[in-house]
Amino acid sequence: MKTIRDFIFTSTRVAAAGLLAAAALACGASGSDDGATGSGTGDTGDIGEPPEVYAFEGRTGEGSVHYEGQTARFVRISDLEETIRGFTVIIDTYYSYGEGEVVGELLALYQDGFASFKETLDLPVLESAATELAPEATLQEKVAGNDPEGQYKDWEQDFVGWPGASSPDDLVQRWFGSIEDLALARGSGDPALGPDGSPIPVVHVSPEGHDYRELLSKFLLGAVAYSQATDDYLDDDLPGKGLLADHADLAEGKPYTALEHHWDEAFGYFGAARDVLAYTDEEIAGKGGRDGWSGGYHDWNGDGFIDLTAEYNFSPAGYAAKRDLDSATGTDFTDAIVRAFLRGRHLLDQTDGPLSDAQFDALRAERDIIVENWEKAMAASVVHYINETLADTDALGTADYDFVTHAKHWSEMKGFALGLQFNPRKTISDADFAMLHDLLGDAPALTTNAAGGYRDDLLAARDLLGTVYGFDAADLEAW
Repeated sequence: MKTIRDFIFTSTRVAAAGLLAAAALACGASGSDDGATGSGTGDTGDIGEPPEVYAFEGRTGEGSVHYEGQTARFVRISDLEETIRGFTVIIDTYYSYGEGEVVGELLALYQDGFASFKETLDLPVLESAATELAPEATLQEKVAGNDPEGQYKDWEQDFVGWPGASSPDDLVQRWFGSIEDLALARGSGDPALGPDGSPIPVVHVSPEGHDYRELLSKFLLGAVAYSQATDDYLDDDLPGKGLLADHADLAEGKPYTALEHHWDEAFGYFGAARDVLAYTDEEIAGKGGRDGWSGGYHDWNGDGFIDLTAEYNFSPAGYAAKRDLDSATGTDFTDAIVRAFLRGRHLLDQTDGPLSDAQFDALRAERDIIVENWEKAMAASVVHYINETLADTDALGTADYDFVTHAKHWSEMKGFALGLQFNPRKTISDADFAMLHDLLGDAPALTTNAAGGYRDDLLAARDLLGTVYGFDAADLEAW
């Protein structure tokens, strides 16, 4: 079966660039750097313009871009989300879990390599991308602290933001245990109750307002994808890793150099489709747009399947696009990140040997653009969910209040905020990060008596993020 990877790799870079550039112009894809940071610097020699699609032939001419493990981990996060979502229906219709069964099912998804991609798309997922994709790639092995080589902090000592958690891995497994406690109680006829005294309709939301499905998914985007990209593959603090990986020779038996592969793996963790510049922000976000594009994915090669390694936009890219879409000032975090990835990879593709000092400086400049804008996109998502939580808090005691929605928004806010600590080049200081989490707290305010003080804390947290990241006041309101 011909896949998009075959299609990409058998096309010339010039043809691909022309095709995607035309598509981007035709659909009005975001292409300006308004509100973004950086434009690429450094004397790289006469290497020409990078392509508009993330496809590079490499020194062998057979295609040198591979990041199946990164895609596999996004699939496993999706599988965790869908499994947690399904517990309520299972318990309410036909099965009561026994002790250890819920945790066991979640640990299997967290620790093992099998992935099924339980989401339903308009087109079937390419089989190899759903069930055979990097079976050795697990979430647990790459969560911050479990892959300690080169990480800038000891996450068993320095992890902060959630009381009682000794490490990111410990926090994930604590949340698994909390879901099981709620599931066992529901199965025994004693479901958790919301603030109004009625049973909470979904098993993954606690009476305290913790939506463990959202906490886990957003936290893993930071503790796995963001951490691995910024503190491993794009870092330059350890010989032989990240930007200091070898570029003199091809890796043994591979069509890429170690440096090319590390750069590609970082791009894989951003989760963008190869031809993401041909999408509008609305389409990347899965919020509408053209038929065949509006769900955040597109069958580029027309084979009737979606190749998750090339034709699907996963959450980091999707959330960056959502913030760009909602921006009042025209931020374009997505475009800045993707174009910096393309410029850096094009430099590597056009360099047959070790980088010169100027080329290395240019690559680091592109890295800096990527990590700064990625961090801003995450911080903007924290702002977005602060605003949603503010609206939920204001609705307390009214007919418009919905507890499950309130818990969802608070948990998305907290999950994204926890992830900000994993970037070694983070803009936010450790002191400001600690202050941010003091303000966000450990649970939402669920009574009208507590709402006033907590609302002030949320506004202070939003102002803090605005100051740290230089966000315009209009964006703080719009997001």
